[in-house]
Amino acid sequence: MKLKYITRTVAVGLFGVIALVGTQFFTTLKAVDQARESAILAWSKSNPGEADAVDRYRQCLRGPSEVPPNQAPVRPLTIAQCVEKIGSPSLVSAIEAADDSVEVPAPLRWL
Repeated sequence: MKLKYITRTVAVGLFGVIALVGTQFFTTLKAVDQARESAILAWSKSNPGEADAVDRYRQCLRGPSEVPPNQAPVRPLTIAQCVEKIGSPSLVSAIEAADDSVEVPAPLRWL
């Protein structure tokens, strides 16, 4: 009887920790995405001559719109690779600064 109670308590505690970390993970991803988007918008306003770089960056992240069905899958590009591809180092520094500005909550930070 005591072992059953301990097992149940550990299972509920473990489920709670997993739920907490999962919730924090998705909340942090959403915050990073919002910070990144606001940094991109601020960068495009401060660099009006390079506003088309933002469109090329977003297109690079999405990938080609039409992929033939028999084509081998292509590895997705990272943010740094896309920005390097479009040739805008100031945009990558703005995006990285936005990523670093979001603080990760404690239990998620410990992982």
